[in-house]
Amino acid sequence: MTYSRDFLLSVCPSKHLSQHTKDRIEDLGICNGKQRRSRGRRSGARVRKHVKFNTSICLDTSPDHRHIQPLITDRSIVERGRKDSVCRNLTDVFKRGHRKENLTFCLFNCRSINKKELQIRDYVIDNDIDCVCLTETWLHDQGSEFSIGQVTPETYSFHHKPRTSGRGGGLAFLAKSNIKSKPRPWLEYKSFECLDIQATLKNVSVQIFIIYRPPPNASNNLSFPIFRDEFSDFVSLVVSRHKYFIILGDFNIHVDNVSSQQTRDFNEILDTFHLTQYVERPTHKAGHIIDLVISSDSMLSPRFIRCDDLHISDHAFVIFDIAQRKPPPVKRSITYRDTRNMDINAFDRDISNHSFNANTTTDMVLDYQVNLSNLFDNHAPKVAKTIILRPNTEWYRANVRRAKVVRRRLERKKDKSGKACDEEAYKKQCEFVAFLIDEAKTEFYSDT
Repeated sequence: MTYSRDFLLSVCPSKHLSQHTKDRIEDLGICNGKQRRSRGRRSGARVRKHVKFNTSICLDTSPDHRHIQPLITDRSIVERGRKDSVCRNLTDVFKRGHRKENLTFCLFNCRSINKKELQIRDYVIDNDIDCVCLTETWLHDQGSEFSIGQVTPETYSFHHKPRTSGRGGGLAFLAKSNIKSKPRPWLEYKSFECLDIQATLKNVSVQIFIIYRPPPNASNNLSFPIFRDEFSDFVSLVVSRHKYFIILGDFNIHVDNVSSQQTRDFNEILDTFHLTQYVERPTHKAGHIIDLVISSDSMLSPRFIRCDDLHISDHAFVIFDIAQRKPPPVKRSITYRDTRNMDINAFDRDISNHSFNANTTTDMVLDYQVNLSNLFDNHAPKVAKTIILRPNTEWYRANVRRAKVVRRRLERKKDKSGKACDEEAYKKQCEFVAFLIDEAKTEFYSDT
């Protein structure tokens, strides 16, 4: 029996379920159904009142309807009482299960890929990110092959657009190789850089526009009115040409400051073309939202957005999902010999019983090689197998894994407390993890 993703997301953990439904869900293996004991004087049965609901769920297991159909009727609301264990377990399913299916995107202003390749690569592999959009790569047309090779995991492809003049800038798109993606030519703008990527997601062609707007200063003379006019023309062209698209990047506009005239003008452009900006958490160390994700179609609406700051840039990783299934993993056919289950004693006897029929040393060597290959084929024949290619780092060590566990624990602690000391401890641990990754790779290649 399978369950549709839409139904599982429609079941709100805060809504209580009937006892029949709880028993049925427990039998299906969705949750363990263990009761969590409360502590203290308020944990008695007097407080944990019985909840009476008329909520029911119809389990349709027919071949044509292999999913759960909810049939929800009136229910009574109880003001007191704790959430039951079924709801808590379903909450865990919703939080952790969605990333196994959905396509995962990531936006990051790296402020130069150089010397940050391994940290970016490690983050991509850990979070199983399908598409990565990078701004301010600081890459060049030539001489950046080493950095590109370092940041690109196996089974991934890399496209980038360096800034044609001046220092800094540059855009890049990193995606799994089984996602068909290619850069397309687009109009050049004075006030911002743009990389247009055409990606095929489950037979749907999607345009991904990566934007970087340099902050205005006296040297570039890029005022906001210039950007406003050019971006309005850009959005008008995108909306008229494409049905499915995502616009994301570093706009250097504090959209969290709703009283700013620039923010109001920018939001007016989005409202004119019925676009929505989805990032609601600060993406910059100064506490502002300047890395934005914009879309119009509900099919490509970002969900489960979070910002991860690993302190390798003044920007955070913006990671989110869209309602598209992950592409199938990359597979490759290989051949191998099952030498572990080979009878070594029988193989040794066959070699000892072999007689050489050769007059010269050269003929004897050739005869021995041919017969030894035949014996090897008899005792351990070649077996064909299809394997899944996964990004891997041979130099990854256990101490790096342990340090990352500590980093995650400190991250949860600083998010919960909000104290400056916890933030500083988390920052130091991020730097320590980055140091261990660089050290592990250096020692691995030094030994080999």
